[in-house]
Amino acid sequence: MAGTRTKKQRTPPTRWSVKETNDAVQALKDGLTAVGVTFPSLDREHSTLDSPLVDLGRCRPDVAQDLAACLVELVELRGKVAAKEGEDVGV
Repeated sequence: MAGTRTKKQRTPPTRWSVKETNDAVQALKDGLTAVGVTFPSLDREHSTLDSPLVDLGRCRPDVAQDLAACLVELVELRGKVAAKEGEDVGV
């Protein structure tokens, strides 16, 4: 998409700790709360302590629509900011 920044792909670690997973869960909960979206079942995978995954769980269709709308708005805002920055530097 023209005018938007792309985030550089990161190589995922081969292992991660329970603390790192818990931190990621909390960060995602905080971010979702900031935009008014709640995933009640968002949690850490409890079936393993060896590199546990974030369990996004299930959600109602209206919650998925809310999240999708937030993501679309974010992409649009990033495009506007990138366009504005381009104007500011004479590009």
